[in-house]
Order: sequence, then C-alpha cells, then structure tokens
Amino acid sequence: MKEEAFFIQIEKKDPSPDFLDRFKNYSPLVKKGSEVRYYGSLGGVKGIVVNIDSYKWYGNIVIIHGILYMGPLGLEIADYTWIQIAGKWIFLSYTPGVWA
Repeated sequence: MKEEAFFIQIEKKDPSPDFLDRFKNYSPLVKKGSEVRYYGSLGGVKGIVVNIDSYKWYGNIVIIHGILYMGPLGLEIADYTWIQIAGKWIFLSYTPGVWA
C-alpha cells in the first residue's frame, strides 16, 4: 500500500508541532514538508506537497499564495482566499497562476 499524505511547508519551513496537531485526525495524513520523499528520475511523490510561500491577513480573511506539487505532471500555483466565521473556515475564492 502506498503512503499518501499532505506535506506542508510554510515560508520554506516546517510548520510547528501545534499546527500539525490540528490535523491529527485528518485523512490522508498531514505531515511536515521535510518528511516528503521523492522517487524516480522525474520527481514523483506519494501525496501532495503544499508550499505556502506567503499569506496576508485582512481581519478574519486570509489570502494564501502557494504551490501544490503532485509529481512531475501536476503543479499548481495559485492564491486561495479563506474567511473564518464563528470559528469555522470557509473557502471563498481561488485565483490560478498568481505570482506574488
């Protein structure tokens, strides 16, 4: 069985243990970015690498600029906008191909 997970880095660093602990019951697993293992000459990966390059807060809204890497045939650069209402995060918008 192949391992699938989300591997997260925030501004080129692993997230804190407290941040990762928020996802302890999530499936697939959420791990720190330094745990990703690439295979093959084309840079395959078993899971999705999430690189959050930057983020900006506007009150209870956050815009996240990042890259999702799913292997040699899957790379996406985008901005994702989220809002927190009554303690829950709600996805607002997605803007592909944005360079910040």
